[in-house]
Amino acid sequence: MALKNASDGQRESFGRLSELFVPREIRFTLIGAAALREHGLIRLTDDLDIVVDPYAKAVPILAASSEFVVLPESEDWTSRTCTQRHVKTGVMIDFLTGGIRINYHTHFPLGIVHDPIPIPEASGYGNVADLKTLIAMKVCVVITGDDMHRYGATTGVRSLPKLMRDVEDVRTMISVCRLERGFSLGDERIQRKYEEIFDTCRR
Repeated sequence: MALKNASDGQRESFGRLSELFVPREIRFTLIGAAALREHGLIRLTDDLDIVVDPYAKAVPILAASSEFVVLPESEDWTSRTCTQRHVKTGVMIDFLTGGIRINYHTHFPLGIVHDPIPIPEASGYGNVADLKTLIAMKVCVVITGDDMHRYGATTGVRSLPKLMRDVEDVRTMISVCRLERGFSLGDERIQRKYEEIFDTCRR
């Protein structure tokens, strides 16, 4: 599918991924803020977050094309995620393995962080994740970020301004999509945090 609410560069990069992945039966799904823009998020987004399946097959395809460059500092030691730049457009793309938790009993000085939910699986060939999935992921990022700050993380932690932007993204989607307080997100902890955010935007 073509992205509707994206920059020309993002549309071109996403289309190029379709050309590379679909003939090779690589599933890939847009998530993150860029996906929320397709559902009505107003603010601009700089990059694309994409879940690919199978990740191990997708990365060599990108490398063989010579059109995408890996940022060396971005690839984690388990080879589950990486950030690549599309040479032609300059668009930065985060590629992720579906079904994983980035923080799985991760130890910090004052406690252990465990992402409430995993990254979703790729659900199509160049599709956008559904709104429920995207809202749950945004709330998950807020919970994990709050935990990391509370437990003394000093590196690899999302900044407080970015966490506040994540909260504001959820508030915006509640308004734009007219979501209810009881909008079901599945996970109990995610649901509680979503309802807390909902209550702050209704005061």
